[in-house]
Amino acid sequence: MSQPVQVEPLRESVPPPTLGEEMKARADTIVEEERDVIWSPTVELIESARDFRARIALPGLREKNLKVTAAPEALIVEAKNTHSHDGTKDGVLLCEFSDKRLFRRLELPVPINVDKVTATLDRGILWVHAPKVAQADQVKDMAAQ
Repeated sequence: MSQPVQVEPLRESVPPPTLGEEMKARADTIVEEERDVIWSPTVELIESARDFRARIALPGLREKNLKVTAAPEALIVEAKNTHSHDGTKDGVLLCEFSDKRLFRRLELPVPINVDKVTATLDRGILWVHAPKVAQADQVKDMAAQ
């Protein structure tokens, strides 16, 4: 059975968008929708001769909500941030908090020692320390392959 669909009348004539304009508008919409769902926090990544240090702004998150993954050539930070009003919205005039998923992948130019990566959360800043693989270890890994 057919269901009626509301039609919004347009009082002015609007020329159809060109293919390029339509594609750009769709891409902008997808990016905006993704931004509403996936949160990509600000990051500072510093490299020294021996290691990488990342500082990632994560206000309002707790350690238990974070997952940090160390891959040989990347650091990956994931979290899920939820917000609720404890079953009631009484008195809430405006709320811009929302449920969001955090995902940030930091590609590294050289391998790290994944077993020695450490991370701490301090006052809304996630600090990640990732020592580089020693050159002698890289030579051994290459010889094993």
